[in-house]
Amino acid sequence: NKKYLFTGDMEEKEEMDLINKYKKELDSDILKVGHHGSNTSSSINFLDYVSPTYSIISVGENNKYNLPDIEIVNRLKKFGIVYQTNLCGNITIIQKNNYFNIKTYKN
Repeated sequence: NKKYLFTGDMEEKEEMDLINKYKKELDSDILKVGHHGSNTSSSINFLDYVSPTYSIISVGENNKYNLPDIEIVNRLKKFGIVYQTNLCGNITIIQKNNYFNIKTYKN
């Protein structure tokens, strides 16, 4: 009964398309954050519908784009816990029945 949403490189226009089509069905336990935490994604309106308990941002350390955007990280933290690969390394979600565990590993 856990819901995951993977947004890839989706930006705000596509977020609005999903809102218009799915509305409350977007509610998810885990959000794979779009566009590596860029400010072109994760709009307030979209996050209000998704309401993620856990957000995962896949982003390289010391990247030239200075991602993730701190405003986006803070916005996500209002909903729950934020994991970032640049800080946590590998992020693994293990789910069994209605229980899941998030583990991180960094060299």
